[in-house]
Amino acid sequence: MPGLSARAEILEKEIKALGKRIGSNKGEPDREDMTRQMTSLKGKQEKVKERLVAPCLITADATKEALAHLLAAGKNEALSSISSEARGAVDVLCGRYNKMTDESIYTSAWSGDSTTVHRRGSPPVHLLRPCLAVLWLFQPDKLEMLLSNDSMTSSGLLPRFLLFNTHAQPQHETSDRPGIDAAASHRWRELIADLATTFHQADAPAKICTQPQIKATFRAYKNEIVTHRLPGGDLADVNAYAARWCENAWRLALVLHAAERGKEAGKSGISQETADNAIKLMRWFAAQQLQILSASREDKKSARLIALVDMLGSKPDRASTLRDLRDRNKYDEHEIRALAAENPDKLVIEKIYPGGAGRPKVVVRLA
Repeated sequence: MPGLSARAEILEKEIKALGKRIGSNKGEPDREDMTRQMTSLKGKQEKVKERLVAPCLITADATKEALAHLLAAGKNEALSSISSEARGAVDVLCGRYNKMTDESIYTSAWSGDSTTVHRRGSPPVHLLRPCLAVLWLFQPDKLEMLLSNDSMTSSGLLPRFLLFNTHAQPQHETSDRPGIDAAASHRWRELIADLATTFHQADAPAKICTQPQIKATFRAYKNEIVTHRLPGGDLADVNAYAARWCENAWRLALVLHAAERGKEAGKSGISQETADNAIKLMRWFAAQQLQILSASREDKKSARLIALVDMLGSKPDRASTLRDLRDRNKYDEHEIRALAAENPDKLVIEKIYPGGAGRPKVVVRLA
């Protein structure tokens, strides 16, 4: 840092001195040469400024602009956001400093998509393949706050998280309070140090080769989920969440592989046992996620039912065709049939046959 600061100060003085010479010089050839010198000095100055940014592996309550800056300054545009009390991070995400939510940088950095973040009064930050890992712990009220904001789901942010509630209960303290085994703690520190040194500090990301049977394992898991995501399936209303399960299973497999192999992880592919364990772990997370979403799923279903009943009640004949409900009111046929099956005292679906050879109409009416 002292050396870089000194270099930055010298370059600044050289640039100012050269600027004065350019201003006083009227000769065209000399001015062209001075322009080349200025270009060189400016380039060196920018490189020194980039190196003057303190290295950062972990952040927490950062705005979108700050995250972009830290990602750009980090090795391979990689960063982690870790907080044992992430209320502040959630507040920033939900727009504490802006009128809009700030989830776009998180979704891009989860998928590794290139993005540009514009900053007021500063040049925009261009990210080619950002990589952001997030571990946030907070009280249930903050999770409810996120779930109540539809944009957090529609943008794809919440579906990217492995959500779960610990349901922690008060416990009596005993005289022999258990702690983390010292040897295990030491091995953990060594593992993290090895992974950070070998992969985070590498000039390019490592590539893990995957055998056909491993791909087949994950493909079978994905197809299993797709069956439930189709219209009428039990996961159709949480399709945005279920769509990420297989992708997150792949990520869990990579995490487990890195934990098992350490600094040698880049030299071998994922084993069948690791793939199976990752999918088993993802099934657990999926169940936890659905448990958290259960209340909001029921609330949305009730709201849709009430809206449908009110709309049908406003019709002269207290009925409407399935086609009209689909085309004009965005009610899927599978959704309506499910609502009618669960609420036979409110909704009835029937076919009405017109006179002659016309096709019957499927009508939904109030019971």
